[in-house]
Amino acid sequence: MKTSNWFGIWVCFGAGLAAAFTMTKASPAALDLTADLHLSLLQIGWVMSMVALATVLLGVISGRLVQRYGALTILSGGVLILVIAPLTSWHVNDATLLLVERAAEGVGVILVMVAGPALIIALSKPGDMGLSMGVWALWMPVGSSLIFLLAPLLLAGGGWRTLWLSSGIMALLVLPLLLKLPRVNVSVPRQRLPTATGIDGPILLGIIFACFSGGFFSILTYLPTYLHTVHELTKTQASLLAALLPAVLMCGNMLGGVLLHRGLQPARLMAACALLVSATLWSVLTLGDGVSAIALLALFGLVTGIVPTTIFAQAPRFATSPDSAGMVIGIAVTGQGMGIFFGPPLVGYLVGPTQNWAATHTLLLALPLVIAALATQLVRFEQPPPSTAT
Repeated sequence: MKTSNWFGIWVCFGAGLAAAFTMTKASPAALDLTADLHLSLLQIGWVMSMVALATVLLGVISGRLVQRYGALTILSGGVLILVIAPLTSWHVNDATLLLVERAAEGVGVILVMVAGPALIIALSKPGDMGLSMGVWALWMPVGSSLIFLLAPLLLAGGGWRTLWLSSGIMALLVLPLLLKLPRVNVSVPRQRLPTATGIDGPILLGIIFACFSGGFFSILTYLPTYLHTVHELTKTQASLLAALLPAVLMCGNMLGGVLLHRGLQPARLMAACALLVSATLWSVLTLGDGVSAIALLALFGLVTGIVPTTIFAQAPRFATSPDSAGMVIGIAVTGQGMGIFFGPPLVGYLVGPTQNWAATHTLLLALPLVIAALATQLVRFEQPPPSTAT
């Protein structure tokens, strides 16, 4: 297309915000959930990760649905689920029911995660792909920052159930705006996707996304609890300080979009930033308290934010046609879901009832190094993104 539909791109971003609210709200609510439903750290990890179960099971299927019915239709369906599912939280009184409700929310999340960027690709001209993917990559950090900042007010006003409903309200605001977007005609492509060293490129990208999301969401899940129990901050202070990470991550997303727009190759940028992620995280974990630790945490968030932007920018480069982009993204976000699903419970298990946070350091430092190694395999298969059409 000749010009990008920026209104449509920002509406897709709004749908992403609703999904981010849904995914992240368990973190600032963790202490209240522990008190109300008597959950352990491991159970809190499952509450956070259960929303990704649908991503693991339905990621590729969601990509096929986008191909068959169109990105706008699937995106609208996902947003509608995000409106309805949180309403059941008022009837939740134990961990089992909460996990079922989270799994239902996850269906809406995966539909948004796949259909949102697929629609953005269709609404963007090739020259704007880096910027538009940079906008989309903001959905998680912006949504996470907002929910952390709103959490003290919402929790004080009605407990964790009020916080739970906030994601449904956000989705409800987006729903009528979707009616104003153009429909994208799709057809099911039959070409094979390019391969990288015998492994489909999108699958390799999914593994990278799994490593990224497993580490990042584990940190995001337990950061308020860690600050409250280890550094003895109040719940409000812990929530507000935890908002720093996704806020700075947002800056990294935007920086990544600008760097890609200036011509840097996504895979090369991904590899370089992954190495910096490991180095800055090591500095945060070893330098202890104080202003320097906060500054290093901000630096960690900045370089971390560039990585998902490069992942989403890389995805259309593995599509054999514009219509197959949804399928590629579906494979990639399946990997993201696997990281979210397994990461927080694993970290909760490693920390254990003794609060041994040091037991997680090796895992969290190793994951970015794996990303860097895998990204070097993608470099050899860099191609210009496919042209888009509506």
